Amino acid sequence: MSEGLKQPDVGASRTLALRKVIDSHGEAPSGSRTLYLHRSVHTRADGVDEHVIAGVHVVFQAGHGNGLHEAFHVPRDQTIDAADPTVATRANRISCGTLEVVGELSLPECEVAIYARRVKFRDQGHINTTPLARSTERAADFDPLARKGGADGAAGRHAGGFTLYVGGTEAPSDEKVMRFVGRGGNGQAAGLGEDGASGTSMRTVSAVYRHWEWPFAKNTFTANYEASCVYTWSRWWWVVPLETGSRSSGSWPTSGEDALPPGVPGSGGDGATVVTNLDSLEKLVDNIAGSPGAMAPSVTGGRTGAPSPAMHYALTIRYDVANETAHGDQEQTGRKETTAGKSFTAKAAPDGPAASPSAATIRCPNAWVEPIQLESVLRYARDTKDAIRTLLLAAWVQDEANKAQSAANAFGSAIEETNKDTARVAQVRSGAAARAQPPAAGGHTAGARDLDVQLHGGVWSGIAG
Repeated sequence: MSEGLKQPDVGASRTLALRKVIDSHGEAPSGSRTLYLHRSVHTRADGVDEHVIAGVHVVFQAGHGNGLHEAFHVPRDQTIDAADPTVATRANRISCGTLEVVGELSLPECEVAIYARRVKFRDQGHINTTPLARSTERAADFDPLARKGGADGAAGRHAGGFTLYVGGTEAPSDEKVMRFVGRGGNGQAAGLGEDGASGTSMRTVSAVYRHWEWPFAKNTFTANYEASCVYTWSRWWWVVPLETGSRSSGSWPTSGEDALPPGVPGSGGDGATVVTNLDSLEKLVDNIAGSPGAMAPSVTGGRTGAPSPAMHYALTIRYDVANETAHGDQEQTGRKETTAGKSFTAKAAPDGPAASPSAATIRCPNAWVEPIQLESVLRYARDTKDAIRTLLLAAWVQDEANKAQSAANAFGSAIEETNKDTARVAQVRSGAAARAQPPAAGGHTAGARDLDVQLHGGVWSGIAG
């Protein structure tokens, strides 16, 4: 065998062929594919429709192929009508291996239950169950035509709740974000009232009356009013009627108008309730209670019309031709008292401060495991079975290739050493033949003995014997 001859690299060719097979299997499937996502809706015993999302790797991200963000996220620029505060999703249950939240996931007033081995947040990711703002921050104001006061403000909406059974969380260290936000809604401001209009006042009429019939005496008559008089009808009489007349219009002072009361502001809404199996999650929760609505100003009733009481009289005055002082009769024909309008003091929200519930912790590290995860996990395991086998095959192929390469290297080294020994033997034989003498009968020459020594001391020892 020549010195340049090499054994074919069988291990390398087998490795190349098997690697082509391995590469044809591609990567293991992604757990976030919709193939492993299960969605359903069922009605709970309390009548609430609960949306269930189960999967291996559930992602909430705008534009993601699973469409979850678009299906559930409610933009914060939307508002609710205080008279008809419809909630998009009342309850949402997420059960998975990994829950990934990218950016804000807005679920106003939703009861969010999370069962996940890991919750991962990216790009300021957080879940927000704070109620939406109202389309009108203040209740309806007074209606002067209907004589109706300001409306009461609606109470702040409650912020749902979080049930957080997780194995752990993961988030960028440079993001200072509360990951679970459920602030109570603010109460609606009270509708405005209106001050009452003041009553109408009137001038009082004089009690002194005068009449003169020439060439007789000038007569004066002084009436005796029980209270302030605002109207009289009078007649002077002497045998026949002499003069009739009235003072003022015959109307009355009026009372002050009642104010139209302001409404009562709405109480603040409670922050989200929190139940978790990890104490460390409490510092990631913001569930501050909502504030009560703003109070409206107090209102004042209208001032009373004067005078009060007011009187009307009818007078019959007898003319005295000989004396200046006349006499007569007076009859009270009407009396009226007036009052000020009713005032109203603004009231605060009736229920006092809303609640910011403390987290309830149930210490159970594996509480995140839930049966509804099983379907998605089994489906994923079935699809990744070939991938797992491929990985094992790749490891075996690599090991066999390493073994084959080691054997090939050892065999090559043995061949190389054999070639060297063969060359040395040939050189010894050539030298011994040159020195050989015809041998004596029955014996060896000295050169032949030297050759035996060389052979017995070399690689091929034992062959010459």
